[in-house]
Amino acid sequence: MPLLCYITPYSLIAVLDGDKIARVKFPYPVFIDNYSDVWRYVYNEALSQLGLKEPPETLVVCNSEDGWYSRIKGKSLKVISAQSAFSKFNIPLVYLGEKRFYYPGGVLEFNINPGKIFKWFDFEEADANVENFFQNRFLYGPSFVENVWEKTFHNALLREKMQFAFKNIPPEFFETVGELYLSGESLYNYDNLQELLLTFLDSMAVSGFWRMYFDEKSVLGPLAGLYSQKKGVALEFLNEYKFKHIADVFVVPSVPSAQVIFSDGKKQVLNLKQEGIHLIPSMGEEELTVNIKLKKGDFEKKIVKSVFGVVFDTRKRPLAFSDSRTERLTMRDNLRKQVRGWEG
Repeated sequence: MPLLCYITPYSLIAVLDGDKIARVKFPYPVFIDNYSDVWRYVYNEALSQLGLKEPPETLVVCNSEDGWYSRIKGKSLKVISAQSAFSKFNIPLVYLGEKRFYYPGGVLEFNINPGKIFKWFDFEEADANVENFFQNRFLYGPSFVENVWEKTFHNALLREKMQFAFKNIPPEFFETVGELYLSGESLYNYDNLQELLLTFLDSMAVSGFWRMYFDEKSVLGPLAGLYSQKKGVALEFLNEYKFKHIADVFVVPSVPSAQVIFSDGKKQVLNLKQEGIHLIPSMGEEELTVNIKLKKGDFEKKIVKSVFGVVFDTRKRPLAFSDSRTERLTMRDNLRKQVRGWEG
């Protein structure tokens, strides 16, 4: 398989054979002119991290509107526009980047201002501090999260990005897929899975069932280029790569109950009349069947092992978020208390 690369606005993500992954941060824009060939510098650093000499073939995915697109040159190297690669990538994913998001239907630039992030920011302080950090991140790119303040900022930014993306993706996309992959450089090495699940639930505006997967190393960005060139090889990679199965999620507003059938045939009825989020923790390797009665008929799904298990969200859609920052954070924190108790 060729070396697969994805160019974010601030770094390169390189994947070799699925199990070797490197991430190289680009030099700050003000220093780029100090390099005679800045692409070769970054590319060589990726090869060094992977313990690789010049590969026989390299596929590079890069958004054609980014300044790096014209800089990428080399032997046995093919550059593929991200717009083209993701449009052909027939995988049910939402790829959250730094400046834009992709899904199989297209690409859209984020339109997020610091005030929206501040509405989800945990600490009581001047919103100017959040705005300054936001602007620095926009100029210089994300850095390794080092403290609680930065983790809080990252969570607030991620929540706004996911809500923006889900709001702008046509509902038909979510209604026609049974699996959903969350990926992107904004999620690279993200480890707060409870917060990720809650953000997903608070962003989903339509009813349905999704087997939720998390691409923690953002391999789907590089893989999009391979899919557009060698679909069979890319599908083989997808079948073998172990994505993190977060949960099997039912968004079923106002459904009063669900029936769970265990592998030994025993049945259990869950009371879902209280509006909110309900959980069946992961039961190891045992396969479950969940049956829910809807107005249009029974809704039945086979459930397998995941990090959190089976999640039922019975809150009415669309979700209402208060304009009051205090009320908004109180609502979110009450849900966080539930989510933090869910250990896979």
